[in-house]
Amino acid sequence: MTEVEWGRLPAQALRALADDNAVVILPIASIEQHGPHLPVMTDTRLGSEIAVRAARKAFDRRKAVVTPVVWSGLSEHHMAFGGTLTVSHATFRAIITDLIAALTRQGFRDVLISNSHGGNILAMQNILDELALESDATLVGTTYVTEAGSTYCDVLDDQDGIPKRPTKKRGRHFWNAGPWRSPILSRILKPGHSRWINAGRERMAFRSERIASDGFVL
Repeated sequence: MTEVEWGRLPAQALRALADDNAVVILPIASIEQHGPHLPVMTDTRLGSEIAVRAARKAFDRRKAVVTPVVWSGLSEHHMAFGGTLTVSHATFRAIITDLIAALTRQGFRDVLISNSHGGNILAMQNILDELALESDATLVGTTYVTEAGSTYCDVLDDQDGIPKRPTKKRGRHFWNAGPWRSPILSRILKPGHSRWINAGRERMAFRSERIASDGFVL
């Protein structure tokens, strides 16, 4: 299997990827509450996994490498629930700006920010709009939930879809700890680590048999 994880590659391999005009995928996420049944690292774990799998799928057509996930996101709206680690907008902007600068200094010219946390969406878009005017790289931002929303609709029993942005309305459009996240996370965690998910399954309505054997509908 092709190695696409930045942290598992030696420096010379990363220099070679820059020379080959590889795309860098920079996952951004959060550490925050996800209801009573999901761990606080849900966004971080899913964001990293999806970025790595996407890079592997694309590698034969365009080389790609995935940096370690930026787990420090904008989660002030979750602080009251506990278990949440958040940063200020200024810190978030500085982290993204500095990491993109570090990548371009090494010769990478195409950077995809792959976001997995709803609270990061607007800030990510604003930051990339500003950096695009001065960066030497082509910068693109995406949120995997919105990219795969129509596909997720096919396997959900009690949600008509996934909105473009999080909403306070629970039920049909409940983003944060809804039925589409639970089965995916349970597939990629080791059995002993999914006890919270299993304990909360009676609250979730989803067609697990229609989810691909590797846990993703991609």
